[in-house]
Amino acid sequence: WPGVIKPGTVVTQTVSNLDWFPTILAMAGVKTRAAWKLRGRDITPLLRGQRPTNWDNTYYAQYSTHHQSRTHMRMISNGKWKLIRDFLNPTRDELYHLEEDPAEANNLIASKTPSVQEIVGELHGRLIARMQATGDTVHQSR
Repeated sequence: WPGVIKPGTVVTQTVSNLDWFPTILAMAGVKTRAAWKLRGRDITPLLRGQRPTNWDNTYYAQYSTHHQSRTHMRMISNGKWKLIRDFLNPTRDELYHLEEDPAEANNLIASKTPSVQEIVGELHGRLIARMQATGDTVHQSR
């Protein structure tokens, strides 16, 4: 975007493909409305080199299958930790400390360490809140 975004700009904050729609609207000068319930965020401040202090780097993903094996997996990551819940197969839950284990080789979900269990509880709460906000009800199957 000549004259607006410097060539070689690198954005280190977490963004998603869902962010492109509100971003393109903002670039085109279209004002969004709360009633639209856009799931993405306008990333033009990031593209312009601004570093908003309130930018939430939480990443959420979902994956479900209804074939030979059934799964309802949901994931939430705050950049430091990553929690994966399979709401149909709880023995497949996973927790990784991404700063110490970026390859996700050491699943900590079974850890009895109180600080780790606190992280599981906090991330699980945020995961459920995100699911409720998007109308995802698979957590009720657990």
